[in-house]
Amino acid sequence: MKQGFTRLQAVYRSKILSTRYRKICQWIINLQSFCRGYLLRKTLKRKEFCSLQSQELYQQRSVDLTDSSGGQIHDIPNVVEHKTSAQETSKEDLKTSNSFAGFAAKYFQDNATSSFTTKALRKSLLQLDDVVDQIASLAVWTVILQFMLNRQESEDEEDKKNYRCVMSRLQSTLEKKLNYQDLEKIVSDTTNEEQAGSSTSVAEDLSVLMTFSRLNCFLADPPLSDLERVHFVVGLGILRPHLRDEIYCQLCKQLTNNDNNDAVSRGWTLLSLCALSFPPSQKLFPYLSNFVSDSQMAQASSCESFLQKMSELLPRKQPPCWMEYQFVVNKTAISLSVTLTDGNDLTFNVTPFIIVEDLKRQISDQINLKDDFGFSLFMTTSDKMVRVEDGSYVMDAVSLSEQEAKEAGSEEEDGTGKMIFRKEIFTPWHDPAADPVATDLIYSQVVEGVSTDEYSTDQEDDLAMFAAQRYFIENGLKLDEDSLKSLINTYIPDTYIQGESDVSRWVDLISIKLKDSYFSNNITDALKVKQDVVSYARYKWPLLFSRFYEVSKLNGPQLSKDEALIAVNWTGVYAVDHDEQILLELSFPEIFNITASSFKTSGMSQKGVALLSVGGDMYTCLTSSADNLGNSIKTFIDGLKERSKYAIAIKSCSFSENTSQLIFKKGDFIQLDKQSIKSPGTQPLSYSGLNMNNNQNGKFSTDCVYIIPTITKPPLVILNLLTHWANSQRDVEVGQSNATSTKLEKEADSRKVKFLPTGVHHTLQHYARDYFRSSKKSKQRNQELWKYSKDPLKKPLLKDLIKQEDLSSMAHESYIDIQNIYAFNSDFLDGITLAYLLRTRYKTWTCV
Repeated sequence: MKQGFTRLQAVYRSKILSTRYRKICQWIINLQSFCRGYLLRKTLKRKEFCSLQSQELYQQRSVDLTDSSGGQIHDIPNVVEHKTSAQETSKEDLKTSNSFAGFAAKYFQDNATSSFTTKALRKSLLQLDDVVDQIASLAVWTVILQFMLNRQESEDEEDKKNYRCVMSRLQSTLEKKLNYQDLEKIVSDTTNEEQAGSSTSVAEDLSVLMTFSRLNCFLADPPLSDLERVHFVVGLGILRPHLRDEIYCQLCKQLTNNDNNDAVSRGWTLLSLCALSFPPSQKLFPYLSNFVSDSQMAQASSCESFLQKMSELLPRKQPPCWMEYQFVVNKTAISLSVTLTDGNDLTFNVTPFIIVEDLKRQISDQINLKDDFGFSLFMTTSDKMVRVEDGSYVMDAVSLSEQEAKEAGSEEEDGTGKMIFRKEIFTPWHDPAADPVATDLIYSQVVEGVSTDEYSTDQEDDLAMFAAQRYFIENGLKLDEDSLKSLINTYIPDTYIQGESDVSRWVDLISIKLKDSYFSNNITDALKVKQDVVSYARYKWPLLFSRFYEVSKLNGPQLSKDEALIAVNWTGVYAVDHDEQILLELSFPEIFNITASSFKTSGMSQKGVALLSVGGDMYTCLTSSADNLGNSIKTFIDGLKERSKYAIAIKSCSFSENTSQLIFKKGDFIQLDKQSIKSPGTQPLSYSGLNMNNNQNGKFSTDCVYIIPTITKPPLVILNLLTHWANSQRDVEVGQSNATSTKLEKEADSRKVKFLPTGVHHTLQHYARDYFRSSKKSKQRNQELWKYSKDPLKKPLLKDLIKQEDLSSMAHESYIDIQNIYAFNSDFLDGITLAYLLRTRYKTWTCV
C-alpha cells in the first residue's frame, strides 16, 4: 500500500513537471517570435524614417530650386527625375517590407531560415494547430525535395496492376479513422511502457501515429512519378486548406539561394502548378507576390498571373492534369476536344481557369446555338458518363478522368476521357421549332439513344415509328427494302434482333409505317419530323431527361431515406432511390416555396433544401449541391409563373364602383387574359382575367392572387389543394406568390422542421438555461449545473425527470458510473491496464 501511494505521488509530480516544462517551452517559443518581430519592426521603422527624411530633403530642395530660378522651364526635367527617384525608393522600401526573408523571420518556427536546405524538417515552418497537418507538412517537404532534385525510381509492373490514384489514396489516408485492429497493433507495442495518459489522449496519439505510418507507406510504395508528386503536394493543399501557406513557404524556401539551376526550374514549375490550384492566405499573399515578381526566372511572370487570377476565384477540387503539367513545363496550349451528339468534334484552346459555363458559351457561339438551356457537358470514361457540374472547373473533370484512366491501366497522356455536349433537361415551355440547331442536336441524341437502348420502349409500334422517321429524314419517302434491311442494325436495338427472320419482320413494320398517313399527307420537311421526334422523347422519357442530385438524407411526411437521388425535369421534382423506385413526386404547381438553408444533423451543420407544398407538407433533403438544386427548381417555377395564365385568389375583392374591377373571393380560380401574361423580366401592377367561378371578367391587383406555376390547366386535385391553401391565408400579402422566409420558417416550425441559420451557436450552457432544474441552495447554482463537478448528483439535471422516480433513479446511477469512469481514466495506467482498456472499450465502440 505504501509503495503504491509513493508511486502515485511520483507519477503526479512527473505530470506536474512535464506540464510545466511544456508551458515554459511554449513561452520561450512565443518570446522568440515576438523578439524576431520586434527586431524586424524596428528595422522597418528605421528604413521608413530614412525614407521620410529623404522625401522632406527632396521637397526642400525643390522649393529652393523653384525660388532661385523663378520657375524656369529647363528645371522641370530635374524635378521629374527627383520625383521618379523618390517613387522608386518608396517601391524599394515596400518590397523590402514585404520580402519573404522578413516573413520567415517573423513567422517561421524552430529557428528556420528562408534559405534553401536539403536537411529534413523537424517540424513545420509555420505554426499548425492540427497534428495531422504537422505530419503532412513533413511529407510535403520530402516530396518537394524529390521533385526538385529529380529523383526517379523504377516502377514495378505489379504496382501498375494494383494502382490507385494519388488523390484517392490521400483522401483515404487523411479521412480514415482508427479501427480496433489499428489500436491493437500499436497497443501491443506500448504494453511495456511504465505510464500513459488518459484514454482520450492515447487515442489521439495513436491516430497521429497511424497517419504518420500511412503517409510513410504512401511515399515508399509504390514510387511516385513527377506528375504523382505534383498531385501529392497540390492534393494536400486542396484537401487541407491550413497547409496551403506551409506549402508555398516550403517552395519559396527551397527556391531562395539555391545554386542548382535545374532544381530551381523544377521548383518554379511546382510553384506555378500550386498557383493554378489554390490561393495563399491574405497574410502571405503580399510576401509571395513580391517574391514572385522579384524573380528573374522565365516562369515568374506566368506564376504571378496565376496567383493573381486564383486569388479572385475559388480553389480547385482536383490537382492539375497532364495537359496542365505540359502547359506549365513546355508552354504547350491546352486543347480540349468536345464531341456533339451529331458526331461532330469541336476543338478549343482554353486556359486552366475555364469553368463549365464559359466552355458551353463558346460551344454555343461556334455552332450558332440559341436555345442552349438544358445542354450540359459530360465526361465519359470506359464504363460511365458523368455530368460536369455547372460552376466547376472544366480541368477538374479532365483531371479526374485521367486519374480514373490511370487506375484502369492507361497512361496520363492517353487517359483523358471524351467530353460530350448533349441535352440533359427540357424546360416545361420547350418549343422544338424555336431553334433548328438545338432540335437537330437533340434529335441525333434521341435516335442514337433509341438504337443503343439508352432510351428504351416496350412498344414495338413506337420503335418502328422511330425507325421510319429516321429513314425518312436520311433517305426520303422512296422506299428501298435492300437499303432499309442494311440499316436495321443501326435503327433497332440488338435485343430485338436475334436472326434474319427478325430483320425481315422489322423491315415489314417500318415499311408499313412509311405508308402511314403521317408521311402521306404531304410531309416532306425533315426538320418537322425531327421536331416531332424531340417532342415525343420529351413526353416519353421525362426521367431520362432529368438533372440528378445526390442526397444524403431525405425527410418528409411518411418519408425518410438516408441516400437517394433528386431528379428535376420539366414535369416536376422526383425522389428516386438507387433501385430506381420513385419515393416522391411533386409537380411544380404543388410546390409553394423552396429555400436553401443549413440544417443541424448529428451536431453538424449541412447544406440542404426545403420544399413546402401547397398541401402544407415540408420535405427536406441534405445535399452538397443545395444551391444548384434550389436554383434549378426556382428557375422552372419562375419561368412557369412568367408564362402562366392561371391564378388563385388569396384575397377577397368585394363590390366596387369601378365597373371594370373583377369581383372574387378567396380560393376562386382565375384565368388571365393573354395581354396579362407578362414577358420575362417584367412585373405588371395589375392583371385582367376571367373568374372561372362566376364567369365574370375584370381587372385586379397583382397582390390579390397567387400565380400558379403551370402552362396547362391544373388538374382538379391540385386546384382543390390550392383552394384550401388560399382559404387558410390570413392577412398575408404574398405578391407574386413568393412567401417570405419568416413565413416559411413558421410553416416549418409547425411541422417540426427546424431551420438553423449558419452562425448560430448551440451550447450546453444555453440548453441548461431552458431545460435544467434550478437549485434551492443558490440562485446562481442553476447556471453552474452544466459545468464539471466532483460532487455526486442527487437529482437528475433535466427538470422533466424530477417527478419520474424510475428515470430519476436511473439518471442518478448513470451519473455515478460516469464519475467512476472519469476517475479511473485520470489515474495512472500501466501498459497492461491500457491494453486491456482499449481492447474492452474498442470492441464495444468500434472506430469507423
